[in-house]
Amino acid sequence: MLKSDKKKSFDWVLIGIIVLSAVLRFYNYGSRWGLAYDQAWFAVIARHALATLQLPFLGPFASGGPFQTGGEWFWIVMIGTMLNPLSVISPWVFITLLSIFQVYLLYVLGSHYGGKSLSYILAFLGAVSISQVLQATNLTNQMPSSLCASLLLLAIVLYLKKEKNRYLFFSGFAVGLSSSIHLQGVLLLIPLCGFLAFTKTISPKKLLLVGIGVSLPWVPVLLIDMQNNFYNTKNMLMYFTNSQSKVSYDELGRRWLTFITDYVPSSWGRMVGGNIFFGYLEIFLVGLTFLLGILKKVIDKKWMIAVVSTILMTIALRYIRTPLYENYTTFIHPFVLLLIAWSIWSLYKRLRFIAVIILVAIVSFSVFALWKDIGNSTNFTNITTKRYVLFLKNKFPKEKFAIYDYEYNNKQNTLPLVLYLQTEGLLDDKGHRIGMVIVANSKIRIDPHKTIHGGNGGYQLVDLTASESAELQKGRWAFVNPSVIYNSVQYWYKDK
Repeated sequence: MLKSDKKKSFDWVLIGIIVLSAVLRFYNYGSRWGLAYDQAWFAVIARHALATLQLPFLGPFASGGPFQTGGEWFWIVMIGTMLNPLSVISPWVFITLLSIFQVYLLYVLGSHYGGKSLSYILAFLGAVSISQVLQATNLTNQMPSSLCASLLLLAIVLYLKKEKNRYLFFSGFAVGLSSSIHLQGVLLLIPLCGFLAFTKTISPKKLLLVGIGVSLPWVPVLLIDMQNNFYNTKNMLMYFTNSQSKVSYDELGRRWLTFITDYVPSSWGRMVGGNIFFGYLEIFLVGLTFLLGILKKVIDKKWMIAVVSTILMTIALRYIRTPLYENYTTFIHPFVLLLIAWSIWSLYKRLRFIAVIILVAIVSFSVFALWKDIGNSTNFTNITTKRYVLFLKNKFPKEKFAIYDYEYNNKQNTLPLVLYLQTEGLLDDKGHRIGMVIVANSKIRIDPHKTIHGGNGGYQLVDLTASESAELQKGRWAFVNPSVIYNSVQYWYKDK
């Protein structure tokens, strides 16, 4: 009886953590979900693929060069859209649900690395992680990298326990999937290679399983590349071997001293704790735990892989010649959260009171920092876009629209507008032509077209029916209906 009651209490702890993670991610959701142009762009492509029964093989173009990742990111957005096709925010909600699932995955991960106590600590940290919570309300292709990293860690520990070959495949697949969604996932090759080295997994059969896992998510890209003289692969190699070297570390503010004393502790504190002080504390605790474990010879392979991989991935981040935006480093979050939880768990076994105080402080300050962000969030783009849609529906009842953007300089407003009209079935490539332009100076003239919404100096909706499509393109009006957006990503090579 006592055993049954204890088991139920453990279940309620997990439920409480999941509920907390859901509250932090969904509270005030209407003002928090991101409607930036790139997020609307993702959603538009996914909806068009579903409407036309197409499967995207190629993903978004990389920000660093003219090459693309795999279409898996669009597949994820398509799944989210299918959950409720009549709702604009359906894919955003799906990403948020995946973030909550990530908390449960951390719980499972912790149970395999150290048992129930560690699993609760790790899940608790994941539930209140500032970076994780804020990423959960945005439709960005960096978020799945965190989920893939957790799956990699889980595959590693399961292989160490059971030595089943399927976990070798899944470890490679997690890395391949992450990198095919966003190139930051390439750095997960570091823990994958470390895992293979520590376990001495060098037989041809086992390496083949890992290689198949890594390669499989990239098959869609390779199929397209093989038909186009390996254009994508060549540009990717050019970027990594030449383009990146043109940006100096001084320009990126990547001096070693600044990186170690400012960026690393700040990023750790941003994950959990809320400020750089907690980042320093967390790094100190992890370092102390690791050092004591080495001295006492109690560090086993799974912790050695986790610690060394985190150190090497952090070093690699310093040498990447791109700005280190917060959402570009989500792949390392599960590693850091696991090590912080490990250090608190290890301390708990020796100094229980101090460990509890540290955990409560980290969680409390994380929630406090989150609450300020959550309470002050706004989504003006959503409000403005709804007004545009309502105006067009009232101005041109029973009509469908073809949307244009002047010089494609107003995508932060046109793409959300396209998304909303697309969701309501109000778009047609031959529909009523409507343009958006911001008239900030006298040099931009929209004659002979008539402004139908908006004032001087701001965003204006313009009736473009006085001109044909070809004339509009010559007049620097970019057509931005879903068909054009989709083709520019999936079939660009047919125009070359």
